Amino acid sequence: MAAWKELAETKNNKVTVVVPDYLNNRQVEVIVNLIKKPVTKKKKAVKKKAATKKAAVKKPKYDFSDLVGKLKWNGDAVAEQKKLRDEWK
Repeated sequence: MAAWKELAETKNNKVTVVVPDYLNNRQVEVIVNLIKKPVTKKKKAVKKKAATKKAAVKKPKYDFSDLVGKLKWNGDAVAEQKKLRDEWK
């Protein structure tokens, strides 16, 4: 059994659904499930502002900005990564 899902809003006691081409001229079963009312855009904006404000207040644990460009690696980085990986086997 093939399934296809689309969310639609009711207006004047009617629901309009446009089906994909592969369902054209076929018999289908329609089931209507009531979902929770979506959050209004205003509430979403409030949550987004709160998350942004929280992120702005949170300080990073570590600050390596003073080391940028000062550290150098002498050796084979890939070999060292493999060695570290193999320790966990």
